[in-house]
Amino acid sequence: MILPPRHPHQRRLDPVRPQIDRSATVNLPPARDSPHFDRFATPPWDRYSPQWLAIDDDLPADHLARQIDAAVDQLDLTALFASYAGVGSQAHRPDRMLKIVLYEMRTGRRSPAQWAKDTPDRRCLLWLGLGITPARSRWYEFRKRLGPVLDLYHRQLLEAAVAGGLTPASRGSLDGTVIAAAASRHRLLNLARLRRHLAELDRVIAADKAGQDPGAIPAWMARWPRTRRRQRYRFHQAQRQLVRQHAQNAHRERQKRQDPEKIVISTSDPEAALGRDKEKVFRPLYTVQVVQDLESPLVLGFEVFAQATDAGTLMPMRDRAHALTGVWLERILAMPRRWTCSIAQQRAWICMRHIRRTTRRNSGAASAPAASSPRANSSGCLGSRPMSARKAIGSNRSAGRRGSVRRGARWSGRPIVAPVSTARPARCGNGAPPVPPGERSNGMNMRI
Repeated sequence: MILPPRHPHQRRLDPVRPQIDRSATVNLPPARDSPHFDRFATPPWDRYSPQWLAIDDDLPADHLARQIDAAVDQLDLTALFASYAGVGSQAHRPDRMLKIVLYEMRTGRRSPAQWAKDTPDRRCLLWLGLGITPARSRWYEFRKRLGPVLDLYHRQLLEAAVAGGLTPASRGSLDGTVIAAAASRHRLLNLARLRRHLAELDRVIAADKAGQDPGAIPAWMARWPRTRRRQRYRFHQAQRQLVRQHAQNAHRERQKRQDPEKIVISTSDPEAALGRDKEKVFRPLYTVQVVQDLESPLVLGFEVFAQATDAGTLMPMRDRAHALTGVWLERILAMPRRWTCSIAQQRAWICMRHIRRTTRRNSGAASAPAASSPRANSSGCLGSRPMSARKAIGSNRSAGRRGSVRRGARWSGRPIVAPVSTARPARCGNGAPPVPPGERSNGMNMRI
């Protein structure tokens, strides 16, 4: 870890440790970019304090706190130190707070309020923080500071793993889930009702500025003038989002349009998408997607999408993993609903289903013919009856207007060769190249 230069009268805090060759793993910045320790409060303990040594003697050699302490020491924390302006009262050292946060997150405690409760009571946290006990508000403020630099430290970790040969970062598994947004599912407003609330809110805020009595305040309105201004800001965000949804609904086909009165939004979190969670409860949701490395326990990419399903998240997650690792994923394990494709690849998908049914009907027929076989049709699909595949696709209604895989498609669990014609190359909706001839392709193990 790149630490600021020590004060001339400050005792040495770090004990003698084995030298680590960091040049092969992390590109360290120049020493002149390091912040100064005098901008931060000195921890109550050092590594020679009796309290710290007593806890150090009780911690096992393979304890999680020791692993986190050694891992954070190899990170370049210059950006986190530089986020503090150095004015006002001295803040706690962010490297110590980062170690405590990582330990709490690793043990399932994700709330800053819980961090404030655990820091004085858990001995391993006192050991990591050298006795610091930040207040609850300081933990919330630290979480805000950590957000913009989180990708930077994740990238440092992944680049060090790739440079050290721990993983090639070329194969990953995409999975995710939906999580409930921090918004009420009982107060969903449509556009007409939201505009009436905004008019009433503007009237009360105008009365507040004039120093007049606003009169009776509705139950949905905030009680204080400052919070009412924040509420109006959120209502304007929700109004813009609803206008955008109404415009998208107007461009749909007549039979697929939704009743404008039923297009609602949550004013507590206007960005959240409405849908049903795993318990079939209609509420504001977010979709979390994670790319897990197949060669190591590292996470190659993560993202939160403001949508109720995971459809169309494959290519954005591939770009996200490349931004963090610098390596393009060669193979991703994913479910078919997460990727979108062109019409030619839909035909290959339908033909694979037709081959599967024909093979099952003929009780163990040979595998699919090669790409150079004369039975391959002009669209790049393989099968003995290409006309059936063309009829199965039909118009865009059966395959999806956006080019997504048809809902009725099911995966048999066996990889099937389905090359796409090279005369008319196909690409996915996000620009991904087609499956090359001879490669195995299915919904669970895609070649991209």
